[in-house]
Amino acid sequence: RRDATRTLKTGDDIATSWFLAVGVFDNATFKLIRWGNGSHHPPLLFDLDADPNEDSDLSSSRPDVVAAMDAMLLGVVDYPAVANDVAAYDYRSLAAWTDQTPNWRDAMAAPDLRWHPVFAPDNATFEKNVAEVERVLASGPAVLPCRAALAWPPEEGGSDS
Repeated sequence: RRDATRTLKTGDDIATSWFLAVGVFDNATFKLIRWGNGSHHPPLLFDLDADPNEDSDLSSSRPDVVAAMDAMLLGVVDYPAVANDVAAYDYRSLAAWTDQTPNWRDAMAAPDLRWHPVFAPDNATFEKNVAEVERVLASGPAVLPCRAALAWPPEEGGSDS
């Protein structure tokens, strides 16, 4: 295998952006995965030869490989800068939409938008979601960690509040 790097952004959230590098060290092929700007979540490292299903994260036992592969990845893409740029773009897009959409709170519930059903005004969480949009608009662009909760919106007092 040859060394390679890839990036992928899915969804509308920088927390779903990930960057990876594949490289050969000590005659083994490793894969490094980084999320966002790299500051919120530890990297994952897999030995693709010994663990093709990527079941065992080796990042804590092979910091030398993590450092070398991170340098390789940064030599191709400045992923912290990309993540910050995407967060700024997402923020500007939301701000422009709310600025240009009369009654944007009501528009969130329009059936022709691809919002999740939790944004429907008859949903118990609608006001909480409106408050979250307002909080994001007030706080400015930021790269945030992935949510631990698998449901949105997170419960009050939970790890994602």
